[in-house]
Amino acid sequence: MNIFENRRNLVLIILLSAGFMGSLGQSLLTSALPHIMSDFAINATTGQWLTTIYILILGLVTCSSAFIINKYNSKHVFQIALGLFILGSIIAYIAPNFYILLAARIIQATGTGIMYPLSQIVILYYFPVEDHGKALGYMGLVVGVGPALGPTVSGFIVDLLNWRAIFSILTIIAIILFIIGSFELNDIKERYPVKMDFLSLIFYGLGFILIMYGVTQCTNFGINLSSTLPLIIGLILLAGFVYKQLHAKLPLLKLELFKCPKFAASTFVVCLSYILMMSGTLLIPLYIQSARGMSAITSGLILLPGTILHAFMNPIAGEFQDDFGARSSSIIGFILIMIGTVPFVFFNMYSNIILITMIYCFRMVGLSFLITPLQAYGVDPFPRSDYSHGTAILNSLRQITGALGTSILVAVVTIFSTNRAVDCIGINMSFLLQVGLMIIALLLIIKYIYNDNVRKINE
Repeated sequence: MNIFENRRNLVLIILLSAGFMGSLGQSLLTSALPHIMSDFAINATTGQWLTTIYILILGLVTCSSAFIINKYNSKHVFQIALGLFILGSIIAYIAPNFYILLAARIIQATGTGIMYPLSQIVILYYFPVEDHGKALGYMGLVVGVGPALGPTVSGFIVDLLNWRAIFSILTIIAIILFIIGSFELNDIKERYPVKMDFLSLIFYGLGFILIMYGVTQCTNFGINLSSTLPLIIGLILLAGFVYKQLHAKLPLLKLELFKCPKFAASTFVVCLSYILMMSGTLLIPLYIQSARGMSAITSGLILLPGTILHAFMNPIAGEFQDDFGARSSSIIGFILIMIGTVPFVFFNMYSNIILITMIYCFRMVGLSFLITPLQAYGVDPFPRSDYSHGTAILNSLRQITGALGTSILVAVVTIFSTNRAVDCIGINMSFLLQVGLMIIALLLIIKYIYNDNVRKINE
């Protein structure tokens, strides 16, 4: 192995580590949430913003990443991205109240949102074409495992130390990566002319944030003018965003791709699947710790087997779709998710922990058969010139709808729980709503997703 290959592999390790750390941050506070709720005297609906705002910002920054990466020196972008993550981690560690902690999470997520696409581009630059699939496969595996592993890691840290220790550990790791990366990474010279539609980005981001805020206000204070007004303004901003994208020469997101039924159906099912994955990592720790009074380590260990299975089943599910088609993959995924969701509608204070762990495994394996395979299937009908647009829509919307959907599902827990304190009834009702959404997804799978190979449109 020559010097260049050694350096290339070191760069890959740096980027994989940074990507894993950022993706881990998505769900790293789920097991810590009950402790944070207690320290800052907040309820679950408010506390879940620490997770959902992180995912939401990831989706928003993804929209603008092409502009940032193509316009600026890639080494400097790496340093800025990790610098933002370090700054957010330090602020979170010393946060005196919930709102400072929330601001810190926004700063962290901004750095992570820049790091994801930058890592992919740097990998493509450093590795030869014949190694692109393998290198990006490692990146996808690491980024995919992070959110699922977060609750387990944080569970151990919280019980052994405290929730603030999570951020001190992240800060130390990020500083080490920053120093090594600053020496090893070089600028990628190829840059392309780009234009940022800042007004569309504001409409897009502010619209979703106001909708999430409105959901929280309606849950905490009931339905009135002050709580519904953010919802209305958010919907108006999103309507303006859609109108602007459909009439722009260079749209931020090429929404006309939704005219393809297969892409529209795949996007909906992928977004729903991501909601199920992210909400599971939040709702189950709430059920185990807040409703049943068990430790954070216990909730983390319950999620761990499902997390491992999800990681190893991703490539297997992809090969299954290649051999048997998207519909077969989707139906199997749907059946497994139903097995892994319906029992939670009936679980109570005395449900067996081992059974809960097994049920969650079914849920995570089912998600493996839906998320990654349907992302590939959704963009298959398009010419290569539209691949970047289709991928951007899928990546952005799955993050943002994951945040919004999780916010709504946690709000359901709060609404149906006695005295707004998390209990089993609230958890049951939230999972019941998920079952209803999955039935809608099944109808879309049957109608629009097929087994046949899609013939790509020639450019």
